[in-house]
Amino acid sequence: MKIIKKLMCGLLFTLLPMYATSQTLRGKLVDEQNNPLPFVNVVLQQLPDTSFISGCISNADGVFELSNISDNQIIRISSIGYSTLVLAAQPIDMGSIQLTAATEELGEVVVKGNLAITRIKNDALVTTIQNSPLEHAGTANDVLGRIPGVIRNGKSIEVLGKGAPLIYINGRQVRNVSELDQLSSNSIKDIEVITTPGAQYDASVNSVIRIKTVKPVGEGFSFNNRTLLGIKYYLYGLEEVNFNYRKNGFDLFGMLEYDNQRERQNNTMFQNTYSHELIQQSTTSKRFSQSQLYAAKLGMNYTFNERHSLGFFYDFSFRPNNIHNNSTTTLSLDSILQNELTTVDTVEQAVFQHLVSGYYNGNWGKWQLDINADFLWNNQAKQQHVNEVATQTENRMFITENQVGSRLYATKAVVSHPLWQGKLSFGTEWSFIRREDIYTSSEMFIMDSNTKLHEDNGAGFIELSQKFGKVSAMVGLRYEHVDSRYYEDGKKMDEQSRIYDNLFPSAMLSFPINNVRMRLNYTRKITRPAFSQLNGNVQYINRYTYQSGNPYLRPSYRDYVSLLGNYRWLTCMIELCLCI
Repeated sequence: MKIIKKLMCGLLFTLLPMYATSQTLRGKLVDEQNNPLPFVNVVLQQLPDTSFISGCISNADGVFELSNISDNQIIRISSIGYSTLVLAAQPIDMGSIQLTAATEELGEVVVKGNLAITRIKNDALVTTIQNSPLEHAGTANDVLGRIPGVIRNGKSIEVLGKGAPLIYINGRQVRNVSELDQLSSNSIKDIEVITTPGAQYDASVNSVIRIKTVKPVGEGFSFNNRTLLGIKYYLYGLEEVNFNYRKNGFDLFGMLEYDNQRERQNNTMFQNTYSHELIQQSTTSKRFSQSQLYAAKLGMNYTFNERHSLGFFYDFSFRPNNIHNNSTTTLSLDSILQNELTTVDTVEQAVFQHLVSGYYNGNWGKWQLDINADFLWNNQAKQQHVNEVATQTENRMFITENQVGSRLYATKAVVSHPLWQGKLSFGTEWSFIRREDIYTSSEMFIMDSNTKLHEDNGAGFIELSQKFGKVSAMVGLRYEHVDSRYYEDGKKMDEQSRIYDNLFPSAMLSFPINNVRMRLNYTRKITRPAFSQLNGNVQYINRYTYQSGNPYLRPSYRDYVSLLGNYRWLTCMIELCLCI
């Protein structure tokens, strides 16, 4: 039986000035001439690990507001062409906060035309990179961390309120995040941040970032390298070498990269379990990690003429890493100390990945065809050494091993044609996943496992957009078929295997009411359990805590209705969510 829970997801964000409360931080961002700065990213982070808590974007008057302020928090303020500012978070009205121009970026920029760097286009924020200060930011990762609505935490990219996005470069999905470090900022034309993806995208996708690059000019051989050195507790560095050869529509390119990172973390965790007794665990840990990356890429593009082009590339990466974790855990029953554990946990892991990706773009009259295909091989080997010393019980020392092999074959085709006052798009998308997970341990208290997951996904979609004067409309429908088969020790487990057939409609209507621009959206989304959540392996934390996935998990469905209004500096969006 399906249980339907109605809940209001609430205001995602509002740029309307509000009265500050005792736990609210408020401020106004201005430039060196005291002019208000709109579309500035303001991120609230927790110390000491600077983990993301919440974020917002300043409105047209430069005003921003964050709630639920507590101790040991900071705000990180970043904007295009300005130096990033980090301040202690306090539940007060901070008044005017001045940002200073990043002169080292602005000095080389030649600005052409009067087009705003960031503008609203339908359901997207479009940021122009070419001929802007961000053209000299460094890499695509550096650019993404400084555009409105996007947060960068290390190499992790998130869209405010929408989580991790699906990222495309020139219509091709990014399956290796290292590509963002390999793409130079001066090769980017513009970036679109989509917060309400339509029928062309997987129904589990809550946000999309589309990166468009500048068309290369000139012919001959070119070469460049990138070197990065820094200190964050330890010295870290990166070395990247790129080459390119272009001649008569033929484009050959390659890359070699080496990256060395070291990090440390201090954590404290408290866990209470309420049974017939109160079970209390307190754990303090110090975590040290070192990771390396060896990567290479080789590919080609060929442009037959202005209407037809194709290309492919091969990408290889090898990531060895080591993690050393020292922890102390105390266990109490009804506040009476029962045992104390001192644990040294060492993990050695290596990941090999091979990616072959190809594309074709063609035009026949008014018809346009875009095809992408990806083949991904990924192998992981992990070994864990645990040495646990207890004060009241026996000591433990053991080794576990985990081997994971994954294969992905995916393709997507989109056909477009102008129709009436808009465009009709339709297409199909297929993916085939094969994953094997072998987990072994010499100890009786941790069970060995050998699981396989075979998943076949097929989708078809159609989308129609039209414009009637000042009114824009879009309707779309996506059909998805999922056939997931789960195996334990070579035997298919029917109860954990799934077959789904679903329809996901979407619609958008944009219209003016006097001077107010309104946009009404409806979309249905799905949240599928990740492979790590379905994994039945039991990971040893300590003798009182184990961690495992659940292969019985099922997806959940959500219907979103959102209303957005824009009047001068005021932008407000309300979103209603119906969860199934």
